[in-house]
Amino acid sequence: MSLGTTFDGLPTWAKGVIAVAGTAAAAAIGYGIYIGVKKRMQLADARKEQDVVEDEIAKMKKEKNIVPSLNQSQFESMANAIKTAFDGIGSTGGVVERVFNSLNNEADILQLIKTYGIREINSGIYLVPNFKGTLSQALTDEIQNKYFNVNDVNKILEKKGIKFRF
Repeated sequence: MSLGTTFDGLPTWAKGVIAVAGTAAAAAIGYGIYIGVKKRMQLADARKEQDVVEDEIAKMKKEKNIVPSLNQSQFESMANAIKTAFDGIGSTGGVVERVFNSLNNEADILQLIKTYGIREINSGIYLVPNFKGTLSQALTDEIQNKYFNVNDVNKILEKKGIKFRF
């Protein structure tokens, strides 16, 4: 049996099923590669962002004598609360709003970003990959609804006189 006659004896519908299955498999592999590359790029950006934040905190302390107004355990608690709110289906804008309302200066927002670090958020859906990134990436990814979004976070910061924007 030659290679060209392998499918000759099959009914037309079976040949169609094989063609569709082959195309779906190729598409799934391509999508998997795309997601993998996208994740690696996001993580590289996240690492760069974390380095910049650390430098900014040191610079702010040295040049302007501005230091965080909260202690490290408070920042840990806030970062954990945000991550917990984002895990699973849906997100809780109320938690994010409370956290950002408790920040008092530029150093606070930078310390929160540093403390949050790079975390993985569970999508809560089997076929949807988990998200992994920094606080700013997570905010952009998670709070995109009409009731509370990144612009609302920026408005909170603006009211407090904090110049940082997401």
